[in-house]
Amino acid sequence: MVKIILGFVSLACLLLTSACGRSETAGGETQAAAQGPAGRWERRYQDDVGQPYHEVLDLRADGTYVKDAPGWIADRGHYLIEDNVIAFRSDVNQRASRDMHFRIDKDGLTLSVSVPFPLSEPWTRATFAPNFHTVEHAGRALPQSLPALMMSAYAALVVEWHEDAVPTSISLQELQSGGYEVTLRFFSPSSKEEYVIRMTENLVKTSIGDGSRSLQSPLPPDFMDLLPVLDLASRDGFTGALKKADVRTYGKFGPVWMIHTGAPTGASYSAANGARIREDVTGYIAQYNADWAAAGKMLRKALEQRVPEKTGDSAFSRGLKNSESSCRAAGGMWTKGNSSHGTFGQCQ
Repeated sequence: MVKIILGFVSLACLLLTSACGRSETAGGETQAAAQGPAGRWERRYQDDVGQPYHEVLDLRADGTYVKDAPGWIADRGHYLIEDNVIAFRSDVNQRASRDMHFRIDKDGLTLSVSVPFPLSEPWTRATFAPNFHTVEHAGRALPQSLPALMMSAYAALVVEWHEDAVPTSISLQELQSGGYEVTLRFFSPSSKEEYVIRMTENLVKTSIGDGSRSLQSPLPPDFMDLLPVLDLASRDGFTGALKKADVRTYGKFGPVWMIHTGAPTGASYSAANGARIREDVTGYIAQYNADWAAAGKMLRKALEQRVPEKTGDSAFSRGLKNSESSCRAAGGMWTKGNSSHGTFGQCQ
């Protein structure tokens, strides 16, 4: 059973308390309370069944916006302001494109529409630092310094859970917003449990679950960051925005980054030295072939052991490799004959 132990919070607040309580620009300067709607806004609410939500809306000065939110709510696109209306035009979901009236006062930003039904969204200035730094790569905000992020999360959250816990993997999944969800996994040998941290640039959710089927081989603390690996992949022809990536330890291969971009197939690189790995590091292909070989062996054995149910059952016996031996083993007499369809055998 999975137990949620932390809601949506800023990991930066957990790792660096001084980062909380102020809003920062990309250059690290404190962002003043702007007169217009540009900037980072957040809102927290619950749906009709009590499910909590946390959304962060970044209205950028260049006319683009990004909404960091769970699942299909995430969005990105362009916006225009005319009078007191913001026209949102989504790049990924046409249904998210809409014109909303806005009002800014001491309580924050209010976005509202009257059709097709009245809706009002209260937003407040986001005053927390992002959970991780990003760098522009193929039109996406790619998380960077991932080895340091894992170690910081371990020191701030995991070590208090179990001192023997070890980091086992980092995975990234592209979101509809154009950002990424980063998942950090840790395993405790003493409790056989797994600690999972899922985060976006602004949101964090952690959980503890059964680790009996979890990864157990630890990652080294000094593996290669993702961006240098993507540079190597670009050299090898794997271009386009990153779709997903994963780093974990694979037996003799050590730590390995597996990446998937817009190319038809993915690629694997050593997270120790950046070397391209063309072998199947997961062992999936070898296991797949072994499973089919075992299934074929069992099928052949079943066919060899099957004996015709009655004398003259030549329809079954015709063409089977070991029909004659099966017939004799059952005490029958094997005879051969010819027909317009060719040679056939018959057990009598």
